[in-house]
Amino acid sequence: MNSTSSTPSLTQGLGLPKVGNKVGLVNRFQAKRTRKNFNAMMANNTYGQDIACKEAEGGGERFDKLSAKLKKFSKKHKKATQKTSHQFDWLRDQKKLSSQQNQYHDQTSSSLSQFLKLLADDENADPEMIKEVREMKQDHSCVLDKPVDDMSSYAVKFTELSSVMRLLKDDGGSSSSNPEADDNPSSDASEARKLVKPLFAELILRVKESINDSSSAIASEINDLNKEIKASKLNVLKSQKDENSNENDDSSLPSSVSELIMNSGFSDTLEICMLKSSLSKKFREIRDEWEKMKKEAAGDIAVDSSNDNENGDEDNNANSKTKTKEVFDKTLQGWSSGGKKGGMKRLFSKLSVSLPNVPKEGFRRMLDDHSKAKMVNVKLKDLRTTYDRSVSELTKSSLSAIEVLKEDIVRKFNDEHYSKIKDLIKDDQAEVLKRLRLEREEQLKIVEMEKMKVDKLEEERKEEGIQRWKEECEAKKGEVEVYKKGMEVERLKEEEERRKAEEKENELREERMKVNKERIDYRTIVMGEKMRQKSHEEEMEKIRETEKLERLSALAATVPYYDNVINCKADLSKSTKARENDIYEDIGLTGLTDFQLGEGRLRCFTNEKVFSDVRFRLGQALRQAGIAGSEASRAVVRAAVPRAPERTTGIEGKIDVVNLYQS
Repeated sequence: MNSTSSTPSLTQGLGLPKVGNKVGLVNRFQAKRTRKNFNAMMANNTYGQDIACKEAEGGGERFDKLSAKLKKFSKKHKKATQKTSHQFDWLRDQKKLSSQQNQYHDQTSSSLSQFLKLLADDENADPEMIKEVREMKQDHSCVLDKPVDDMSSYAVKFTELSSVMRLLKDDGGSSSSNPEADDNPSSDASEARKLVKPLFAELILRVKESINDSSSAIASEINDLNKEIKASKLNVLKSQKDENSNENDDSSLPSSVSELIMNSGFSDTLEICMLKSSLSKKFREIRDEWEKMKKEAAGDIAVDSSNDNENGDEDNNANSKTKTKEVFDKTLQGWSSGGKKGGMKRLFSKLSVSLPNVPKEGFRRMLDDHSKAKMVNVKLKDLRTTYDRSVSELTKSSLSAIEVLKEDIVRKFNDEHYSKIKDLIKDDQAEVLKRLRLEREEQLKIVEMEKMKVDKLEEERKEEGIQRWKEECEAKKGEVEVYKKGMEVERLKEEEERRKAEEKENELREERMKVNKERIDYRTIVMGEKMRQKSHEEEMEKIRETEKLERLSALAATVPYYDNVINCKADLSKSTKARENDIYEDIGLTGLTDFQLGEGRLRCFTNEKVFSDVRFRLGQALRQAGIAGSEASRAVVRAAVPRAPERTTGIEGKIDVVNLYQS
């Protein structure tokens, strides 16, 4: 779109009416300048937006550069700390080493004195070995007077102790090979020597373990001191950095960024301080750029006002200028609030009345200054918006960078202290495991003892139970024998009584047969006569029925259609008209009329019409149960599917469950 068509003119910006369709030369000149200023303002706004976008896009690159600088600095600092790792508090370490040396000296001296005492009690002890041990003790007593350079002195002492052990071993072997030693009455001394050997070896191992532990502890302390030196150097660098940038950091950073840095817990670290200084520098650059652009935007008004002061005679007075400006603003505001009646002529007439000493060109110049001030305010507002947007974007990127750096610091801290924490946990777990193993062994011993006691008591109780069970079995066997004998006696008695009763019953039956013989014979004769009479009557009835059929046949022969009636065959599938009209309808049973009407008559087995029927399912269930031919099934079918009597005959329909759907 063309900028001239979209840019408002001076009269439109001030709300001044046009005179006809044309505007004066002055108004057109002012409109042209206004369009230029507006285009410049839009260009500046676009330039500010481009700068903000580039900064937002390059934010990641700047933070990558910052992280690379931090890595480079950490490498240099690591090399410097490695060079100065030998510098630590020698006095404190010397005290620890001296205390450990005194402890080891006391242990070794006590062991050597005990060993000398045992050798002195032994009559067969070698005097050279005793002399060597005494010299070793004297040398050991002089160790405290020598400086502790390294652990080589302890290695020498270990070699001397091993030589003593070798002498003891050789002495024991020679005494065992000598046959006279068996006859020596001093066998107690040899037994004491045998007991001393493992004790002395165990003592040497313990001293060696304690020295190894102390050396590892000293190494860990040296590592801790190196870390303290590194931390102190970081603090020194941080303090030097704070001296240069502490005055400007807090004032340039936003409150949200400062609060996040303070609440991060790592505000004293070098990385956070460097990030804080770079962010402060960026915020200061944005603020300085905004101040510069604000001054440039407001510079046109200052130049015009200075030119007016040089050219005008009455404007040299500051008080008169201020009063003139106030009167002009008041008159212009009243003219604008009054609806701008009368146009520019009305405004100039009011201004000439309010300011009679100012010429008409001065009024036009004051109008131009007023329009310029409005445009400058718009430009400053746009610059302020651009500045706020840049600050918000930089604040957002700063917050994310602080979070990322915080996570990096936490990860490094965890990686640095994880191995130490892991070793401590491992040692604690080893001690706990050792203690648990000892406790478990003791518990296992106690459990085994308790188990042995319980097993012993269980065996005793089992033997007592077996003995008691045997006694009970013997007693029950005796009771069973007594019971069997009693039952046998009762059985014999019952058989004897039954035999006597049968004999008595046979005698009574024979007597009754003798007494009732005549009456039984008479009854038999009477029953035979009745049977003969009944058979005679049946034969006579058959004869009468035969004669009746012969008469009916003779009568039927007189009918003309007799042959047709005789040769007629029954059509079992035929239905009478009355039966066709007798359609069974029921609300609860659907689809039954399809089995009885013309075209819907059942012609085959289908799922829709047969297998879904209630009657078919009921009959199928009764057939599967095997009770289809019983009276109970007929009653169930009659109750489930009632049939009304036929209208013509009045005969009630009977449902054959077996052949319910065979027809």
